[in-house]
Amino acid sequence: MNDPQIWTLVGVFGAVLFGMLGLVMRTMTSGFESMRLHMDGKIERLDAKIDGVEQRLEAKIDGVEQRLDARIDGVEQGLKASITHLAEVMDARLETTNHRLNALEGDLRLVKGHLLGSPAA
Repeated sequence: MNDPQIWTLVGVFGAVLFGMLGLVMRTMTSGFESMRLHMDGKIERLDAKIDGVEQRLEAKIDGVEQRLDARIDGVEQGLKASITHLAEVMDARLETTNHRLNALEGDLRLVKGHLLGSPAA
């Protein structure tokens, strides 16, 4: 082989290598693009699943809040009824005690008047 043939082969191999490099780069770029589109689809599905889970959790939390509010309202009404009943019982007992003390005070005035020999004051 002589010099011109060697340089021709070097040029042909160089052109083939640059051509192959361009082809490989184009294939990889399109592969990356399709991979990106594929991942975008997966990300969208993941977002949709997360949104679904979020909605279900919100619904469950709302249900728990409603049941808790209902229970708290029931306890509050029960406490109000108990307090009202206790207030009525205490009022009745205080009224009874007041009447008994008034009667006792009257009896003590009579005893005092009898002991001192003066009419009841």
